[in-house]
Amino acid sequence: MSARKPLLSRVPADFVRAVLKGHSALASVPVWTDELDYWRAVYSWLHVGFGAGYSGIGELTARLGTLSVHGIAPILLYALPASLFGWSYASIVILNSVWISLGALLYVLLCRPKALAGVLLGAGLVIYAPVILYCVTSMTELANYGLLLMYLALLARLYQSRHRARELPAKRRSLAGGIALLACTAVVLLCCAYRITYVVLWLPLLWI
Repeated sequence: MSARKPLLSRVPADFVRAVLKGHSALASVPVWTDELDYWRAVYSWLHVGFGAGYSGIGELTARLGTLSVHGIAPILLYALPASLFGWSYASIVILNSVWISLGALLYVLLCRPKALAGVLLGAGLVIYAPVILYCVTSMTELANYGLLLMYLALLARLYQSRHRARELPAKRRSLAGGIALLACTAVVLLCCAYRITYVVLWLPLLWI
């Protein structure tokens, strides 16, 4: 149960919204300004790469490059699967589910939460207001929560490898800690590319 609850928590949220609204979440179409900008950034990159020309919101352009005000974040989050499986209006909705599921899966595999913790995590995701609001949109909040779950899981494993796994040989502890540190660093870099305020996520890495 501990593994199933977090992994499936996004699916009931989409299902409930679909039932209440009478529409399928897969029929979602980006309409908000930010949604359109995220979707168009990936669409442009798929067709012309980084030479996409002008793209922006409110006549604003990025100081560096041609990727609009959201920078490279939409490309990092969605471009690879989009290049493999295609790009439709509902692609961000689907990929957001993948991101948050990957985050929950990593959390379950590394932290091994008890059944009650899994239930609470899954229930928290289902009833969390931003999840309900954005689960059928092309906003990036759900991908953001998936990245944070990855970060927390890797941070917990890093802490464990350095402070609690004393029964393991020193070389094995060092290897496990090094892998966790590299993976956590990669996630933080991706988070910072998404939103620069996540620079504070470096602090626990320095403290641990």
